[in-house]
Amino acid sequence: MRSYKLLRLLYGLHLSIFTYILFSIFYVSVLFVELDYKVFLMCILSVYMFMYMGTKTIKKKKLILAVPMLISLVLTFLLYKNHWFLYYLPNLITLILLSYKDLENISPDYLKYNMKKEIFAMLCAGIILVFLNESYTSYILRFYIFYFIIGIWMLRSSRRFQYRINSRKSMVHDVILMVSILLLSMDFFYKTLVKGVKLIYEAMTYVFEKALYLFLYLIKGGIDWIFYKVNLSSKELNAEAMKDNSKDFEFKETLIQSHPFIALVVKILFLLFIIFIIYKAFKNFRISRLPHIEGVEEQREKILKEEIKKRRTFKIKDFIKNLTSPKEPRAKVFYYFKKMQIYGAQKSVYRIYMTASQFMKILKAKGNLAEMDAKAISDIYNKAKYSSHEINEDQGYFIEESYKNIKKNYKDE
Repeated sequence: MRSYKLLRLLYGLHLSIFTYILFSIFYVSVLFVELDYKVFLMCILSVYMFMYMGTKTIKKKKLILAVPMLISLVLTFLLYKNHWFLYYLPNLITLILLSYKDLENISPDYLKYNMKKEIFAMLCAGIILVFLNESYTSYILRFYIFYFIIGIWMLRSSRRFQYRINSRKSMVHDVILMVSILLLSMDFFYKTLVKGVKLIYEAMTYVFEKALYLFLYLIKGGIDWIFYKVNLSSKELNAEAMKDNSKDFEFKETLIQSHPFIALVVKILFLLFIIFIIYKAFKNFRISRLPHIEGVEEQREKILKEEIKKRRTFKIKDFIKNLTSPKEPRAKVFYYFKKMQIYGAQKSVYRIYMTASQFMKILKAKGNLAEMDAKAISDIYNKAKYSSHEINEDQGYFIEESYKNIKKNYKDE
């Protein structure tokens, strides 16, 4: 239950960021009005109030939406006086959008389905950012980053909730991460973090330049020594070498300034080297933490490049296979269940994010399916898809006949 509550909180925060980004870009580009941080905070407050009231038993359901709307309206009026409606509109639209969302069935597929549409809208709006002033563009881009971070985090949380993977440690990490993101969305904490990163970068640059200076000094000193030994018999060359040695420090001090491009390339290579070491350290740490079940070590699947290249070929083969009904029971289950989904989509009752159980509940009402038959179809499909248990011919035949009965008895209302 705690993981589900966290998932709802993430979903509300994610939607608030999405609407805030779109309205911020629209306002500043069309109305020349900048939405400040208070609008975002009020949006989050009203969204969480809406979600909290939705979990309570309230006789008049309209109050669940009306109360957050009214409270945010009063706050907006107190803060912005005559221009209150401009600043209230993002809040209002966010609540209306949230009221149309299916908060009871937040599955990974449902989230991905919504995120694809939202990302497309954000990318289209993002084109306008190129024409805005630099400071406001930087401010909005911060929320773009938060949107994607929370989106990935939300998808992972929905997977954990779906497969009942809960732990106290992960919950603590989630709460810390959420608080950190909210703090970093504030100007004071964000600018403090940027200053801290700049100080660390300047310190690392200083240390790196000194290390580079020492490295070049040693290299040139070694070359001079070899040059001196090889030309020991030549007094003129030895004298020239001694003169060069007297100019060593002058050479080292001006090399980086006179060749800034070389210095930049070396810095980038050094930074990539550090990142590579950190990556290897974390990768090895993760592998050492993999659990052992009955003596068998769990290993992550590796997607080979050859497999990625063959995906298009596999899709063509699958298309050809699907032209005729397969004979193998498991394949037959997938084949006819896919036909049910296509038929449901044609009748506007199936959505891509629906699970088998959700889809069967709708077909039970529309297709004259008995309760036991609807449950049997979803159970057989889930068994075929998510387990290695054997699917017998009777089960494959049952799915085939169920599909035919659904088409025959479907009621258009």
